[in-house]
Amino acid sequence: MPRRFRGLRTIAVHDLRVVVAETICARLLGLAGLASLPVDVVIALQRCRSIHTFGMRFPIGAAFVGRDGQLLAVRASVPPGRVTSSLRASLVLEWRAGAVATSSVAELAREVTCALDRERLE
Repeated sequence: MPRRFRGLRTIAVHDLRVVVAETICARLLGLAGLASLPVDVVIALQRCRSIHTFGMRFPIGAAFVGRDGQLLAVRASVPPGRVTSSLRASLVLEWRAGAVATSSVAELAREVTCALDRERLE
């Protein structure tokens, strides 16, 4: 696990570790500058509808999720130096390109949204 994500809230979803990037540092730095990302780590950015890959060394996959957990868009492989967005999104999930099967992204989006909602109500 990259050091910048240690101490952040982590949600287990199947065999994945979803790290909720809540701190300014975690949101600002994101995945920039990292040599790689473990295949079992997904980054969740709440209140987010646009991401960039400036400063990244590897392509990422991204899912844009609506408030209700509905999958709005999937970008299977966003190369470094790009910007992508979905104006209706309220949550973005990021992973190392190829680490999450495209067919399972909708289920992942629903489960992460439900887990975040449960934690907010507790």
